[in-house]
Amino acid sequence: MITRMKKLTFLVFYKEYQEFLERLGDLGVLHVIEKQQGALDNAEVQEQMRLLSRYANAIESLEKVASEPSANSELSEPSALLAQYDQLLADKAAAEARLQLLAKDEQALAPWGNFEPQSVERLIKAGYDINFFACPERLYKEEWESEFNAIVINDDKSKVYFITVTAPGTEISIEAELCRLPQVSLDALTMEMAELSAKVALIDADIAAFANTHLAAFKAAHEAVQADINFAKVALSADGVADNKLMLLQGWAPEKCLPQLRESLDKTGHYYQIDDPTQEDDIPIQLSNNKFFRLFEPLTKLYMLPKYGELDLTMFFAPFFML
Repeated sequence: MITRMKKLTFLVFYKEYQEFLERLGDLGVLHVIEKQQGALDNAEVQEQMRLLSRYANAIESLEKVASEPSANSELSEPSALLAQYDQLLADKAAAEARLQLLAKDEQALAPWGNFEPQSVERLIKAGYDINFFACPERLYKEEWESEFNAIVINDDKSKVYFITVTAPGTEISIEAELCRLPQVSLDALTMEMAELSAKVALIDADIAAFANTHLAAFKAAHEAVQADINFAKVALSADGVADNKLMLLQGWAPEKCLPQLRESLDKTGHYYQIDDPTQEDDIPIQLSNNKFFRLFEPLTKLYMLPKYGELDLTMFFAPFFML
């Protein structure tokens, strides 16, 4: 069945507003009518929402790599842990970016084989111009070997890779692509790529260990930030009246909780008014069933919660789904 609700309106002096909200939060029986736009326009709430998103993304990623997450949820410095995780991701991204660059250099050097750039430098210092060319096999001309001292380095049946050795200032006019090669040997490049691959694997292991140790802590921090956001949104949901000296707040509470609310509110002396809901109100829905039917409430919520005043179909779902 659907819990009967009552609409509550409060008037609170602005200096007592935060304390009043905390008291309502401790009671835990009031659903505040939030003004979402006010919350989104608040810089502090926006920053908290960005932090919440960072925790959510971190949790999603860490859950994929955590093999044996610790149940310990203590988190003394959530910002420090988040910074540590961000640094691990930054180190991995930097290593992977460097690997991509080296892979391009390796692709460029592969057809030329392994040679030391210093050997080319020595020939240049000895008074020769060394140029690297590539062209389709059908366009290669043997006369280049006599005209420009062309030397074929590699012929893979589709492309010919060759160098020319000429005197300084010689104009080389041939139908071939001039290649600019990285100033590193293929062996050195392969070694650096292996080191970077090992570094990425080590960072992945560190991230997995970090996930096992701190995943529960991240979840606890996420819940804390979410609670702060919810509280801030409630705080921003009040209208300032009487030159912003009084705060007007509205919310909903189950009818069965009114005695508890009245007792607490009467002690504080704050003005409040309790009204029955109208057809125009957007009334929150709370199901209230016995222990047996509560087992089937998730099925009701899976389809759609009934509107206030409609029939709760949980008791009809229960026997059929049980069978």
